[in-house]
Amino acid sequence: MKHYSHDINERLTARHYKSMNFCDVKGKRILDIGCSYGWFEKYALDNGCKEIIAFDLNPSAVSFCKRNFKSKRAKFFVASDSKQFKSNSFDLIVCFEVLEHIPKHCEISLFNEVNRLLKKDGKFILSTPNKHFITNLFDPAWYFGHRHYSKNNLTNFSDSSGLKIKSFYICGGFWELSSMILLYIFKWVFRSEIPFKDFFEKKRKMEYKKNDGIATIFMVFKK
Repeated sequence: MKHYSHDINERLTARHYKSMNFCDVKGKRILDIGCSYGWFEKYALDNGCKEIIAFDLNPSAVSFCKRNFKSKRAKFFVASDSKQFKSNSFDLIVCFEVLEHIPKHCEISLFNEVNRLLKKDGKFILSTPNKHFITNLFDPAWYFGHRHYSKNNLTNFSDSSGLKIKSFYICGGFWELSSMILLYIFKWVFRSEIPFKDFFEKKRKMEYKKNDGIATIFMVFKK
């Protein structure tokens, strides 16, 4: 079995590529809330962003990003919030698969902070697990508090903060869910990549080409 790696090319999945499709980064000043190991930073730098600032709670992830991205257009911080940044200072803010990990009942605070940081007409793009009985059932982490959200949940957060919904999509199905179950097992038990990874990824890409899934909800908001 192939050893598990944080290399960006190993970690990119159909869900990440779908996230990128929503993001016009050229010439934009961007904030990434929860950057992990920098997959979105690579995309933004490769596609002409003006600057990208990213933070994460995980020191090893931030160290990894600092070692692998030497561009002056990218800055990385170990942080739990964005209070250090000036109001109305970002064209685009992204938050991919992070909302479900922040402290419970703090979602509206995050949306309020995004509204503070965005420039007029700036965009906020978010992805998070979709709330559906099948996704709940087949997410092992859900049984230990890993939260899922519905469109109504996210609409309530945006309405409270003053952000407006521009678009939303729900994508991914059986192959996304089964891939994630295998990832939990093989990453944490065997410290390896999942078997037949290329096969699963091909199937996931087919799912994410459609906007009629159940696994992941993507929403684009505008200030």
